[in-house]
Amino acid sequence: MTFRNLQRRIFLVLLVAITVFFFWMIRSYLLPVFWAVVLAILFSRVQERLVRETRGRRGLSAALTLCLIFVIVVVPLAILGSLVLTQAVELIKKIDVDGDSLSAGLISLEEQIPLEWLEEIGIPRERVREGIVNLVRAIGEIVLARAGALGAGTLRLVVNLLIMLYVLYEFLKDGERVLDILVRYVPFDDERERKLFRRFASTARATIKGTFVVAIVQGFLGAVLFWSVGIGSPALWGTLMALLSVIPALGTAAVWAPAGIILWLMGDVGHAIIVLLAGGLVISSVDNFLRPALVGKDTKMPDVLILVSTLGGISIFGISGFVIGPIFASFFVAMWQMFEQDFKVEFTREA
Repeated sequence: MTFRNLQRRIFLVLLVAITVFFFWMIRSYLLPVFWAVVLAILFSRVQERLVRETRGRRGLSAALTLCLIFVIVVVPLAILGSLVLTQAVELIKKIDVDGDSLSAGLISLEEQIPLEWLEEIGIPRERVREGIVNLVRAIGEIVLARAGALGAGTLRLVVNLLIMLYVLYEFLKDGERVLDILVRYVPFDDERERKLFRRFASTARATIKGTFVVAIVQGFLGAVLFWSVGIGSPALWGTLMALLSVIPALGTAAVWAPAGIILWLMGDVGHAIIVLLAGGLVISSVDNFLRPALVGKDTKMPDVLILVSTLGGISIFGISGFVIGPIFASFFVAMWQMFEQDFKVEFTREA
């Protein structure tokens, strides 16, 4: 081994070490940077149009685009989060801590729903009632604990928001220059790098439009439906429907179907029919015609791959996993497709 090769290897080791340490150091702020990149991709066309309107003033155009994003994305999400948290806390406070009022409600419901079959298979109704009371109490404690944690983490949330907005401004203003730098330094050929970047952009755009927008529409319709029939905490239940809409096998029906059935069993047949019909014919069918229109020519993946990658992303990254999971899945597919193409080329040359 020559001294030159030894120097090169030592330099590469140091380069990898300092890169790993750098990302470990900023690991708490990677998600704000990620969302800044995603929002920059989504609003890139708006930014370019404003650049033309302002005669090439990219800084001014980026500032205007940032204001638009703040008004139509950040503010509504903040209002929704506050509303959901308030309704969740109010709902939990209505539950008697001793469980007496909840037990009384269950007994009243048992009078309308015969449960003698539980006794026939050896399950005492008292044990079932006690289990439900304990479950609701546990859920209440978790919600209240989360509410306290959210209040304690307000400063961190504000810091992350400011970081995201600043990085977003820089990406909007100098996005092309940053992309050129990445292409120059990433150790792949330029064509392959740009293909991966295009895949990232198309996947992020398709995921946001095909998942987030559909979820928001379904959640909004669900909240309006529950409000119209007098079900309490409509924003909370609408948000839950929006979150569950990403699961094809379950979806929003996991919320509106039990609600309709409970209304029916409690004698409110008219509202029960409204909930079940509107849920089945309107809310659940939104996905069938809205998603194809929104996604269009953007990256499409099999539903199974989207499902498992989304759930896996959520388990690791939280709510951001809705987008991060499918993007990693798209990279996974793209890398194997590149490998297949290279393998075929090499095999053809050898043959």
